[in-house]
Amino acid sequence: MSICFNCFKEYDVELGVCPYCGQSLDDIKHEEYLIAPGTILVDRYIIGNAVGSGGFGNVYKAWDKKLETIVAIKEYYPQGVVNRIPGTQEVILVSSRNRKEFEYGKARLLQEARNVAKFSAHKNIVDVFEFFEANNTSYMVMEFLHGMPLNKYLKESGGKLESQ
Repeated sequence: MSICFNCFKEYDVELGVCPYCGQSLDDIKHEEYLIAPGTILVDRYIIGNAVGSGGFGNVYKAWDKKLETIVAIKEYYPQGVVNRIPGTQEVILVSSRNRKEFEYGKARLLQEARNVAKFSAHKNIVDVFEFFEANNTSYMVMEFLHGMPLNKYLKESGGKLESQ
């Protein structure tokens, strides 16, 4: 038995595909700069598939063992400034001259998490469950929402948002 890194249900790997969500083992692509699926972060979160990556960081789908639910984890990982030691979770600076910028960014992610958490009762703002530092970087744990990225929505809707 194995766990699906998309829906986090157990299934027989001999099937080659998760019978619950259809995730194929062949669909799992792991880039060295990402935390490997199956890694356990701070003894609580099982890292699943990466759902986004950009200049500021990476976002992963993860299983929260304590709350027994799927969450999203945002990792501060500024591309071009840091790297990951292959096979580990540890983030390292590419150059020590970027240390001040990197430390500022780590603190900024934690401050963003604090600010977003203050508005957890608002229906249009994602809930933040936890934020912390580990692996020489910072993380924000949020509710996982199904949907499409804003840039894709704007493209499909002619570049406009509906006001309510």
